[in-house]
Amino acid sequence: VDDSTADRSAPANKADNSAQHAIAMLQGLVIGDCKRLFKVAPVLVAPMRSRHLLGIRGRGPFARREVYEVASSRVSDFPAVRHEKSGNLNQD
Repeated sequence: VDDSTADRSAPANKADNSAQHAIAMLQGLVIGDCKRLFKVAPVLVAPMRSRHLLGIRGRGPFARREVYEVASSRVSDFPAVRHEKSGNLNQD
């Protein structure tokens, strides 16, 4: 599991703090589900290392989009979190 909060800077305002809190909670839910389903805890990998393993250079939203595209191309039923109204991929 990519440790998505590891390469983010400290939150500068309440909105950033809320976003990082929500990401950390979602990541915790994913880890809990992996433990329940597979009976083993997933390994957290720093985002820089996971991008390196996938052969992706760069940082930020473009690199995250590339990671998503690689994952969705390799896993047939890879889940996508989409915006409720527009149907676009949610940036967080």
